[in-house]
Amino acid sequence: PADALSGSGHSLLDADRAPRQFVVAENDRPVNGIQLIKGAFPDFDTTLIDSRVRMLRTARYKLVWRTVGPSEFYDLEADPGELHDLGAAPSEAQATLERKLEEWQRRNEGDPASTRFESEDAASLERLRALGYLE
Repeated sequence: PADALSGSGHSLLDADRAPRQFVVAENDRPVNGIQLIKGAFPDFDTTLIDSRVRMLRTARYKLVWRTVGPSEFYDLEADPGELHDLGAAPSEAQATLERKLEEWQRRNEGDPASTRFESEDAASLERLRALGYLE
């Protein structure tokens, strides 16, 4: 029922709500996916996808940061299909997004949701490892 959701989140239809300045998304190393790719395609070089990725997006720009390889930067107004990576020629707009991402990372470093899982239960750890959630 709709009443069950009344206290959580915000309506996407709420026209009075101020737009966000930026949005961040992140993905840890896809451990299970890397193993599946290596098994199916042994000659495929997985080094570029075997990394942590963070993305910061504003209404106009998108920055993609990886622990491996260069960052990507797109002007979504001029290039909505993200076909032309502008990261090789850094701009003030890119530097601004990089600073925002660094600030976001510093604020969220101690976030319990981003800490590593720890357990002394060997069976559970092995199941999580088999599923690709742990190395």
